[in-house]
Amino acid sequence: ANANSGKTWPSIGIINWCKKKSEAAMSMRFRRRLLFGLGLIVVSGSLLAWYLRPDPQWAAAEQALGRRDYAAAYALLQDCLTRRRDDPSLLLLTGRTARRAGLFDQAAKHLNAYRRLKGEDPSFTLEWSLLRLQRGDAAVVSSLKAQARPGRPEALLIWEVLSQYYLDHYRLFEARDCLDRYLEQRPDDVAALLGRGFIWERLFHYPEAVRDYRRAV
Repeated sequence: ANANSGKTWPSIGIINWCKKKSEAAMSMRFRRRLLFGLGLIVVSGSLLAWYLRPDPQWAAAEQALGRRDYAAAYALLQDCLTRRRDDPSLLLLTGRTARRAGLFDQAAKHLNAYRRLKGEDPSFTLEWSLLRLQRGDAAVVSSLKAQARPGRPEALLIWEVLSQYYLDHYRLFEARDCLDRYLEQRPDDVAALLGRGFIWERLFHYPEAVRDYRRAV
């Protein structure tokens, strides 16, 4: 007797029907997953485009910085931070702007936020040293001078702070030398020309003072 005679086996038609149903279900799951994945890509792309879009307040802050209106620039950058509070570049710029506006506590706050994201990288170290000097810590003067090599963009920031430091301590010749270095890289900077004219005047070098004042206007 056939060993399988007591068992009921499905027909080939039923097997094929089951296979088709299974394949259809798998195909539906695949389509759903594909659509879900595509949806995530679209949403992620939209969020990224929103995050990277030009911020008009940031652009306005850059214009204010060009005018050396640091208080206005800082207010605009603070507004930008409400939308981009974890943007390292924005935190660094906001900290630098607060420092240049004389808002030292706020500068430290933004720089510490930057440090939590990026660590003590060269950008942080430079800005922290400039902040220390503006707060009166002369221990960083030598290291800042060593970093102020011609042609480097950070040199302008360093000469700017060093000139003011020396001027505050009535070290006029050293302040003038810093402005000389600054003007080598930016010869038409109005604030630097006015600052050097002021120093020439205090040194009784009136022709040089007049020359810088005329260039400034």
